[in-house]
Amino acid sequence: MAALVLSLLPLAALGKAPSLAQLATLAPWLLLAAAGFLIPVMSRIYWGSRNVDPGRLGIPLQVEALMGIAGVGPLRASPVT
Repeated sequence: MAALVLSLLPLAALGKAPSLAQLATLAPWLLLAAAGFLIPVMSRIYWGSRNVDPGRLGIPLQVEALMGIAGVGPLRASPVT
């Protein structure tokens, strides 16, 4: 719920925020998408933490952070210094 509220904060600058009725009709789809993505991802991380030593598990998790940072770079308005 907090993520939904935080995601609506930039809407003040963009225009009219969606009504609660619109959000209520969208909420089941958002929950389904989140569960369909997060459950498999988290199960693989827990599997990895049981079966792989911590040093090798840390490598893919750190690469994930690097890819997220690299993906956001082109979307920034100012250059990264």
